Order: sequence, then structure tokens, then C-alpha cells
Amino acid sequence: MKSEIVYELRRIRSLRSTWVISLLAVGQAVSFVSLFAWVGGMNRYEPQETTRFESLIGFILIPFFVVLVSVLAAQAFGHDYRHGTIRVTMSTFPRRGPFLVARTAVVLAAALLLSLIAILSTASVTELMHASTGGIDWNSVVVAGSKFLAIVVMYCVIVMSLTVIFRSMPIGLVTPMISFSFLEYIVVALTFRWEWVQSILPSVNAIAWASDDTSGWGATNASPLPMLVVTLAVALTAAWKFLKRDV
Repeated sequence: MKSEIVYELRRIRSLRSTWVISLLAVGQAVSFVSLFAWVGGMNRYEPQETTRFESLIGFILIPFFVVLVSVLAAQAFGHDYRHGTIRVTMSTFPRRGPFLVARTAVVLAAALLLSLIAILSTASVTELMHASTGGIDWNSVVVAGSKFLAIVVMYCVIVMSLTVIFRSMPIGLVTPMISFSFLEYIVVALTFRWEWVQSILPSVNAIAWASDDTSGWGATNASPLPMLVVTLAVALTAAWKFLKRDV
């Protein structure tokens, strides 16, 4: 599998979009945190306690950062399908199992690295602008940051899997973005009397699990299990289709 991993590392580094997306993802996270802190300072807001990292997840990191990072997951196979180079790639690496594992591992490693940079950057900015933020609770960074990393992995796997299943990068990107950002919350609004509906929605539960009640996204008894189930279902389907297809 060494040759597959070396190839994937070279591929992901050679794509200009990798660097552009990386800068945009981290840059927007830091910019939003800085903007909110600056606005608080302009309004002479006096924080009563330190900022918990959970409050940054629902408003800043998940809605924007995760979607941007998932572009790396979509283009992993999306470029091959879009430009018709999948046959060439498969002829170079005929062992589909190791190739699939290597490509997935490299993409997830890149997503996790960017996520760690974003976590440390946003937490550091919050700490530096302590006059309007109260500083950052570093214990919460460890706990909530770990939950955030889990969400990044699951979301990227979903995007990559949908791209493989439908052989389309736009479908892989747009489908989970619309579902997780809009449709689920419309369903929650329409079915507010039925609590069991909210308990099975993947994105609603994942964000609530990683956030806290003061962030506006937190909810009691939230669990990452619904999103994990969706992730495993689409991942297994994508793996089966990729290993069985002729291209």
C-alpha cells in the first residue's frame, strides 16, 4: 500500500484547490471569531466568564469550515470521474482495496490536520481577544475539539461516499450540505411535537452533541449515533460499488 499512499500524497499536494480550500477554511474560521470578538469590544461587552469552545462549533466551525474541508473529500474521486481519468488511475493501481483505503486515509488525514489548525487558531484568537471574549476555556477545547474532529471525519466520509456512489462531485457536495444545513431543521420545525423525530436526525444530533446549551445548538440527550449510522451505511455502499464496478 506504500505506493498508493505516496501517489495520494503527491496528488493532494499537487492540486491548487487543496491549498486554496485550506486557506479559505482556516481563514474564515479565524476571521469570524475575530469579527465577533471585535464587535463585542466595540459594543463594550464585558464577559462574565471564559468562552467555552462548544460555543464556537455550532455557529462557526460546523456550518462553514466543515463544508469547505469536505471539498477535499469530494474532489478525491470527483476529479477522476469528471475528467474521465478513473480508468487510467485503476490501471495504474489495479488493487482496488488498498487504493481505496490509501485515498480515504490521506484525505481524512488532511481534513484532520486542517481541523486541528482551525481548533488551535480559533481558540488562540479567542484567548488573545480576552477583553471581549473572556478568554478560552482550554479544557473545553480538548473535549469539544475531539467531538468536532469526529464530526469532520464522518461528514467527509459521507461526502466522499456519495461522490463515489453517484460518480458526481456536485452531488457528493450538495446533497449533505442541503440536508444537514436546511432540510433537517425544516423537519424539526414541522415536527416539533414529535421529539423522536429530532432524536434520529444525524446533523441535528451531531451538532447538539458537540455543542452546549448556551451556544444555541445544544440539546439534551443528543448523540452522534444517527450520523455514525448514516456514515457507515453510505461508506459501505460506496466501497461495495467501487470494488465491484468495471471502472
